This record gives sequence, structure tokens and C-alpha cells, in this order.
Amino acid sequence: MTARNPGEAQPAWRLEADEIIAAQRAKHPLVAGANGDPGAASERHVKAGSITQWLGRLADSRDSSATMLYAENADLIVLQHGHRSRRGMDAWILRPPNADAIELRLLITPGWPSGTAPNMDTKRQARDWATTNVYACKITYPDNSIHEFQFDVSGRTDHPAGWKADRPQFATASPVFPVDTAAWAGGVVRIEGSPIGSAGPLGYVERRQTNLRL
Repeated sequence: MTARNPGEAQPAWRLEADEIIAAQRAKHPLVAGANGDPGAASERHVKAGSITQWLGRLADSRDSSATMLYAENADLIVLQHGHRSRRGMDAWILRPPNADAIELRLLITPGWPSGTAPNMDTKRQARDWATTNVYACKITYPDNSIHEFQFDVSGRTDHPAGWKADRPQFATASPVFPVDTAAWAGGVVRIEGSPIGSAGPLGYVERRQTNLRL
């Protein structure tokens, strides 16, 4: 968690994040187990210009079809909740863009077969998904209007049917999609992503949904 001086006035995002963390902890008292603590929370500082590092971290994680919100022109704080919490991630703009729109990308992994330890078969399946997956991104605005698009493992939106990448892509960045921060100030923009044909965002809401709090 971010270290802070108790005597300092805290920014609005910090106060809101602390309220969310406290509510999640109250909802999920400390639970020990192999699947971790559903009431736990961790913060990620996603800086503009760090896309290569974040793609590398996601690719190495082997987390099944997990996402991370990234901005080309702003720094973000992303609050991740524990597995089995059934709560999507929360995000705030830490360093605002020098424009009315924030230029976002959704970073996503292709996933690994669930329920089994890595072996030759699961690695082969993962490599296949990492060359053939098509991802769906859905943005829901505060007025409930929706924008959706799809992209392949190379990040292209013009993929032909049956296209396959030359080599596996274990983390992919979507094309940029802008969000007007002035128009939606004070609201929440929900960003969801998952592979086509998977259980969808609700199959792993803790890592496939982000609530961007403007």
C-alpha cells in the first residue's frame, strides 16, 4: 500500500480507496486458504510510458485472461481486490492528462487452462490461445451508453477469420480508446475485457473488470 503521513491532507482518490478497502475487509473477514484472502487489496502504480514493463509482468504472471488498465497520457493507481472477492478493480487518475481525454489501452493475457498444474498439454493449449485469441473490450459510461470493440493477440482490430499469429503473444495491448474525463467527471467508467468464447468478464471479475473513477 502507498505510505502516507497521517498529518497530511489526503487526495480524494486516497480517501475513496481507503473506504473501498475498509468495506471489502468488513465484507470478507480474514480468510486463510490456498485461494488467498478475498478481503485483501493491493495497489498498482501504472505510469505512462511503462507499457513494456506491464506487458512483461502480465506475460510472466500466467494469470488466466487477466487485464490491466493502462493510459498513454496519464498515471493511474489501480486497486486490485483479492481472488473470490467478486469485485472488479478500481482505478483513479493520479497524474491527469494535458487534454480533456485520457488515452487508454487494455492489457490482457490469453490465459492458461484452469484447474491443472502446468504440463506439456496445458503449455501447448496456452500457446495456441496466445496465437489465435480474439479479445472483446466493453466500455460502459456513466449514462449506461456502451462502446465495444474486438482485437486479436497482435492488437489489431482488422483480423481476418482464422488468422493466427506467427508466435505466441502472452500479453497484448488493445488499440487506444479515449475517454473524455471532463464530460464524465464525477462518474465511473467501467472497462471489461476477456477472450471471445471464454466465460467473459464475470468469469474472473477480479481481473477482467476495472472501474475508472473520474
